[in-house]
Amino acid sequence: MSGKRKRRIQDRLISPARAINIGCNTAGRNKNNGWRNHANRKIAKARTAAALRAATLFVSHDLNVVQYMSDRVAFMYLGTLVELAPAETMFRGAVHPYTRALLLAIPSVPESGANASCSAARCRARLIRHRHPIRPSLQENEEGTVLNIGILSDLHIDTNNPGCSVSVEDALCEAALAQKIDLLLIGGDISNNSAMTLKTLRYIRERLSIPCLFVPGNHDLWNIHNPERTAWDSYRELQAFEGNLANGVYMINEEWAVVGDIGWYDYSFGADRYTKEEFDRMSLGERTWQDSLFALWDRPTTEVCDYFVQKLDEQLSALRDKKVIVMTHVLPHRYFTVPNAGEVWGYFNAFLGSEQYGKLIESYASSVKLAVCGHVHYRKRQTFGGTLYVCSCLGYTREWSNPGDARTEVAKALSVIELASLEDRSTLNS
Repeated sequence: MSGKRKRRIQDRLISPARAINIGCNTAGRNKNNGWRNHANRKIAKARTAAALRAATLFVSHDLNVVQYMSDRVAFMYLGTLVELAPAETMFRGAVHPYTRALLLAIPSVPESGANASCSAARCRARLIRHRHPIRPSLQENEEGTVLNIGILSDLHIDTNNPGCSVSVEDALCEAALAQKIDLLLIGGDISNNSAMTLKTLRYIRERLSIPCLFVPGNHDLWNIHNPERTAWDSYRELQAFEGNLANGVYMINEEWAVVGDIGWYDYSFGADRYTKEEFDRMSLGERTWQDSLFALWDRPTTEVCDYFVQKLDEQLSALRDKKVIVMTHVLPHRYFTVPNAGEVWGYFNAFLGSEQYGKLIESYASSVKLAVCGHVHYRKRQTFGGTLYVCSCLGYTREWSNPGDARTEVAKALSVIELASLEDRSTLNS
């Protein structure tokens, strides 16, 4: 580093109001790492000096240095942020397959020159070999690897667990292991409390040791005991879970992506006899839709729906050359609403989802092979426009065919789909 560059770094280190953004090359690509070590020491000193209060944004390919330097670490894949977590958590149990591949490719001993045991070519080979987060129990066939995807939503553990001999989350883990699930999709409504939902997600992921992807449900955003909190507060709290699709796209491999979010409703599934003003009240007779009490946003209901529709549209547009799985908590198609609705559900169907999601999925039908939803407590699947729609809800114990028997009911509710089978969707309706 030249003297001018050193002074520039020092000037930034003594300014508490400025963030420090330093790019650092990998050790294998730079023969003289003195400048890097000097900069690292300076930044580390600044980071630990409470008086400076300097925020450090450290950009590097050298993961050994990243682990040493960072409190939190983010990984990008194909220009998208795919994983964000505390450094200790990230290097101990990364979720995204690209992150795990990079961590597996870290040389255990620093080497340089022609004698380096991990050349660029060999590192690339390791990345390809470890790209998929697959357990050793994965089945094989003549076409190659079969990835089993498990789908379940609406666990409602705080309501269901008191009446069950085995907790719903333990029953889910047992069923996932028995079915040899390689990727678990949870479509929201784990509980009525964001902190409990976050704790449960981490428990399931740790016990299964497979990628667990999640979108929040409306119940997960409820603030029953904290009325000063908004739905956005709960939404952002749940983003601490690395497998939350609200954080961005998850790449299963080079061909397949998973994208999604909670979504919201815009009254389009409600009966025509009601006006928008009547739907805005979220109350009919003595019945009130509880989101109006416990999931309060900073904008009108229909604008919340539009926000998530636009977000999904932008993500799908960027994935046109991929095969895509879309997951929302709310319903994307009228087929899954309460049928033959009388006065009550003719009104409350309005709060189950939006036709906009179905139309959006249809517009990207060449990419979207699977659409997952929950919310309505049904277990149905159907193909529309070349896309398989799956709704696999556990629901409340009073709705179960075996009330109190979480093991049996979870095993029945858990949908398992082979990734390869999505290429031939004609046999998947039931």
